[in-house]
Amino acid sequence: MSIRLRILLILLIFIIVTIGLGAGSLLITGKQSQYYTTSNTYLQLRGDLRRASGIFNSMAQSFDYYIFLSQETERHNFSNLKRELTGELNRLSDRSISSKYVSDIRSKTRELNDSYERAMEFISNGNRTRAMEIAHGEVLSRVERIKELFDRKIKLVGTRVEASRTEAVAFRQRITNYFALSFGIVLLIMIFISFNLYRAISGPLKKFAKATDEIGSGNLDYNLKMEKENEFRKIADSINKMQKDLKEYQMKITQMGKMAAVGELSGGVAHEINNPLTGILGNLQRLLIKISPEDANYEIVKKMERAALRCRKIVSNLLEFSRNQTYDYKHYDIHEILEETFGLCETEVMFKNIKVEKKFDRNLPRVRASFRNLQQVFLNIINNAAHAMSEGGTLEIETEKIKKGRKDFLAVRFRDDGEGMPEEVKEKVFEPFYSTKDVGEGTGLGLSISYRIIKNHKGTIEISNSAPGKGTTISISLPL
Repeated sequence: MSIRLRILLILLIFIIVTIGLGAGSLLITGKQSQYYTTSNTYLQLRGDLRRASGIFNSMAQSFDYYIFLSQETERHNFSNLKRELTGELNRLSDRSISSKYVSDIRSKTRELNDSYERAMEFISNGNRTRAMEIAHGEVLSRVERIKELFDRKIKLVGTRVEASRTEAVAFRQRITNYFALSFGIVLLIMIFISFNLYRAISGPLKKFAKATDEIGSGNLDYNLKMEKENEFRKIADSINKMQKDLKEYQMKITQMGKMAAVGELSGGVAHEINNPLTGILGNLQRLLIKISPEDANYEIVKKMERAALRCRKIVSNLLEFSRNQTYDYKHYDIHEILEETFGLCETEVMFKNIKVEKKFDRNLPRVRASFRNLQQVFLNIINNAAHAMSEGGTLEIETEKIKKGRKDFLAVRFRDDGEGMPEEVKEKVFEPFYSTKDVGEGTGLGLSISYRIIKNHKGTIEISNSAPGKGTTISISLPL
């Protein structure tokens, strides 16, 4: 699992936990509100039943005062209380939650009212004795039953009030336990993922620290390995690439140092050799004038002259390699330099049956260059390609505009299908005096001089592709 995915997983868990806690809080609040609403409803119902019970008791008392004590004022009070009780019971019957609690009280109250009406009727007819018998009998019995009903209903509603409160507390406790358990599990998961993330980060960081120490101490062969395919693997690959580039730059710097040292040494040696060599060559040429071509020694002296000329050419190359060349920079069409260079070696190329393919981008901008120095580079490369294709072949010359980073470069590629070169030759091909040609056919300075010229142009020259039997590609890049 990648580092990015692990971090996203932790964020996702955090978001889920936050949403879950918020939703849980709303659920608890809503459910508790529901329980407390029910509890308050039953509290109100219990209060209504107690009020109705009080009205009922007052009504029964007023009836007794009227029947047994003949208090006429109580008759009016009794009638008012009876109407008030009827209205209260009707109101409770209209509410769904209280109707089932007052339905039997209501029916019993109707029966009691019938007994009251009969007793009142007997009093109106002057038969108070019969009215008192009804009051002592069925009225008293029904009043006691209704009182018991009120007490039982009030107690039942009170039980429901306590039950609602208990359910609310129990629900809150269950939800609290559930969230505590869920939070604990999520916390353990996050701790596990965080620990795993710590290990996934700390391990590579230790490897990075070791790699920087190794590279900093000069061990450019150290290879940083990352087994897992994640973001650190990409960083490790970048570090390995940087290390490889550093090694290449170090080799190039060493090469440049060697070339500078060789140039300085060869310049001194060339100056020391050049003077006696000039005297030898002059004496040989005077001797050739005095000796007849038919003389047996003429050919020997002629070979000595050719050897001396060969030595003078080597000395000349050494002097050219060692001295600071002058660079007359102007802006040229690169194809103009290539065409003139090709004109200098066209005879040799055609003689060796080499076909030249020009893939020129004629829309390229002009490049800042030293005409003669750059011509020398192209001439060296073409001559080397012709030598590699001794039995004929194809030399492809291509130009195009390329980008390296944010900068534009003009690229010139020389691609031949000659012998090619192995890896060990590619590593040494730009070293001074290194040559794969037979003795007497090359000095080993052509590509070394070319390398220095291109560097002075702030460009690059490299063997971009070569293998034994598959030809060679030399690429030159010049800044635009």
